[in-house]
Amino acid sequence: MTYAHVLNEIAPARQWRAITPSDTEVINFNMKAIYCVTDGTVYLEDNEGHILPFAMTAGTHLAVIPYRVRATGTTGTYYALT
Repeated sequence: MTYAHVLNEIAPARQWRAITPSDTEVINFNMKAIYCVTDGTVYLEDNEGHILPFAMTAGTHLAVIPYRVRATGTTGTYYALT
């Protein structure tokens, strides 16, 4: 692991992109956190298939790197911080 790689991992996010929840599509980009734009619950799946709901309010973020952001059950609007 290089110094630049470590620095990138701990550096603040520099970009963001809208998240389109899907029950089939996996997250195929590096993400540092999920930012909540409108209140709701986001259902996240890890790489072993475990799904957990996270209730979020606008303006909060969740420092996770999910395998998938599930469409089923997800309400609200979210952005990936990258």
